[in-house]
Amino acid sequence: MVKGVLGIILCPMLEDELLYSLKKDRDIDRIVLLQNRFSALTHDKMKKRGIEFEYLPEEAFDQGRMEFDRSIYNVVIKCNDLALHAEPPKLKDHITQQVRDIQPLVDAVGLYYGICGNFGWDIVEWARKEGLKPTSVFRGDDGKVCDDCVAVAIGGSTNYNRFIKRYTGIFFLTPAIANNWEVFVMAGDSAKALESIPKETLADLGIHNQMDFMRWMFEVGHYENLLKMDTGLDPDLDMDKRADEIGKMLNLKPIQIEDGWLTLSTAEAIYADCKSHMPA
Repeated sequence: MVKGVLGIILCPMLEDELLYSLKKDRDIDRIVLLQNRFSALTHDKMKKRGIEFEYLPEEAFDQGRMEFDRSIYNVVIKCNDLALHAEPPKLKDHITQQVRDIQPLVDAVGLYYGICGNFGWDIVEWARKEGLKPTSVFRGDDGKVCDDCVAVAIGGSTNYNRFIKRYTGIFFLTPAIANNWEVFVMAGDSAKALESIPKETLADLGIHNQMDFMRWMFEVGHYENLLKMDTGLDPDLDMDKRADEIGKMLNLKPIQIEDGWLTLSTAEAIYADCKSHMPA
């Protein structure tokens, strides 16, 4: 019998993978989604998918004012800002601090993130060396921490290396990217780059806003296609329709991923690893 409190630190780009596992798990007794500025979409998805949960203020949990029966299995979900991925060093600092802060409140931590630009980062090893509670992260079939949400969808970094050779110069479109593509594409470096270019130069290039800039960037990089990577984890998404809409805005042609690339094994593995660390 699984018991205790599992704390999930969640990137919106990987919430579909979490909800997939929560929906399947019959051992869970209580799910608490912590209410903050970034939790609304997760809240709505959980409601639509028939996942029973409580929606309680994040502050109450963080301050230790939320009571849990540790003889049953509890899952607590803390949602983060998608824009964190735009600056990898800040994301790393933010996540490691969250893992530290959550220690007295949980029995194990599930980190629904990849490396996200922090080369060589293995937060599981870091947590172990720091003497913290057991921590799980997305790992591929090769045992390596996944680079990002695209690597999660195709089974890890080794597959990713083959994947980017097969699909070079292509914008990858998973369901999560399709739902959050403007923040995903236009946050961080692109905004800073746009601000650094003289207005006269932008005018000569026909760039009048950030969308123009992104189209120009894709053109300079010789991007012609966007790849539809429908994992099936978002039943409310019409991937073909969304891909057509995004393709028109970015001047990219939607193409379909070949069979054999997409897998749910990575999503299943992280959740199984989380549960393996819980008291029995």
